[in-house]
Parts: sequence; C-alpha cells; structure tokens
Amino acid sequence: MVSSKCFPHTRFGCISERTDCIFSWGRAVLILVIIQHLGASDLLQRPQSRPESLAFARYLASLEQHDPFTEVGPVAVLIESSLPHLFKGSELLAIRNTGENERSQYAILGIAGDGAAVDEVTTRYFALQEELENLPLSSIQISPENYKFHLRGEVKAGIGSAYVYDITPKKRRPGLFKGQIWIEAGTGLEVLISGRLEGARSIGSSVEFVRETRLEGPGYARVTHLTFTIPVLGRSELVVTERPLGRQDDIQTPQESPKHETSTPNKSQAELGLGRRESFQVC
Repeated sequence: MVSSKCFPHTRFGCISERTDCIFSWGRAVLILVIIQHLGASDLLQRPQSRPESLAFARYLASLEQHDPFTEVGPVAVLIESSLPHLFKGSELLAIRNTGENERSQYAILGIAGDGAAVDEVTTRYFALQEELENLPLSSIQISPENYKFHLRGEVKAGIGSAYVYDITPKKRRPGLFKGQIWIEAGTGLEVLISGRLEGARSIGSSVEFVRETRLEGPGYARVTHLTFTIPVLGRSELVVTERPLGRQDDIQTPQESPKHETSTPNKSQAELGLGRRESFQVC
C-alpha cells in the first residue's frame, strides 16, 4: 500500500527532471545559435562603447587624415628663442611650405633680436626639424605600432575634457620619446603631447617639450615649448607658434632677409594671427 501511494509521485518527479533537462539543453542550443549569427562587432560592442575607447578609436582614425600643420597649405610660424641666464632672445617670423621632396621650406619674413640666440638656439630648432623629417613617418608616429598606451584618467581641457595616456616606446629608436598624450574626448584629436626626446644629434642633448593644439575658436594654432642645454651657453628655451593660413591669403615674401638684422615683414604678426606667447595659451 505504501509503495502504490508513492509510485505516482516518483514517476512525476522523474518526468519533471527530464523536462528540466530538455529545457536546459534547449536554452544552450539557442544561445549557441545566437552567438553563431552575431558578428564580432556585435560581441565587442559593449566594451568598445566606453567613452575612452570611442575617443581612442577616433584618434587612430585621425592619424589617417591630413595634418593641417604640415600637409595642407602654407603655415605661419613664429619662433621665439632665448638664453634665459644671459638675458638674450630673438624672434623669427616665417612662412612654411612643404616642398616636392616632402620637406619643410621656410620663407623668412623677418628676424629681430640678439644674434647669439638666433645662431645658437633657432638654428638648432631647424636642424632638429630636419633630423625628424628625415625619419620615416611610420617609425615615429604616436600609434600602437610604436608605443604602449596606458590610460591615466580624464582632465578638463578647454571647453571640454581629454583623456590622458602615458606613452612608452616599444623599441629604442630615433625620434621616439617617453611622455604623455591628451586626446580630446569628443573628437579624438590630440590636444597636448609632452615628453623628453633623447639622443637628438642635432641638439647634442636631450630635449624636453610640450606641444598644445587649440581646436576651438578662430585662432586655430599649435604652440610648442622646447628646452635643451647648449654647451658653454647653458639652458635655452624655444616657443614655436604655428598657424595654418588660408590659401586665399596673398602673402608676399621678400627674396632675402638679412641675417641677424631686423627686417620689416610684409605682413605683421597680428595680420598672420601670430602674437606673443600669452596669446596662444590653451584655455
């Protein structure tokens, strides 16, 4: 009597267990079918949708675009050099174009200041530019192929914010440096890079630098601060301000500009959008 009363319950329990097992296998098969029909982009959508990941992806895409400071038309350049301990300084105003050999060519509009600052500081800057331009762009580009990126955090930059990455060269190679890059959160564009460049033959010592890029407003410009040591003369400083010029600008340049002598440029610094360094600080 006892076994006859328990048998229906036992049979019902077995049926329930088998039903649960069938449903579990069914769910597993359904999940596998869904995964097979999903693309890799769908599976990675959640981690890639993080704001810093989107900004970094936009930065990588921007590397494929033309650089307005080197590849799109003429650029007005103001170079301010100084030897602080000797209270000597100079200014040089020029228009930079890219020649057929893809190297920078400068048409000097005017030079003012001390000859020592021009000869010992400004000329070293031109030599450093030439040294870097002789290197393949792919070997010095700030990209995952050449650098390790480590996200440090987010900071305020101008009217928006930027993600700060520590960058370290993957290999010891000329033109690479250890430092930081700031990537604008909305556009993914570089707004600041800083670091220490070692082994620059044209300078003869290490070069510390900070380069800021203004992305908003009519004064679209890039300002680079460099410091390095010159034998005998000591510490030297450079501030290089670059501003892309519209092709409609009618720029008349003199055939020659006497060295170490002040010459009157055809266009003033104000007309070219170049002023003292205080005018180019990034907000």
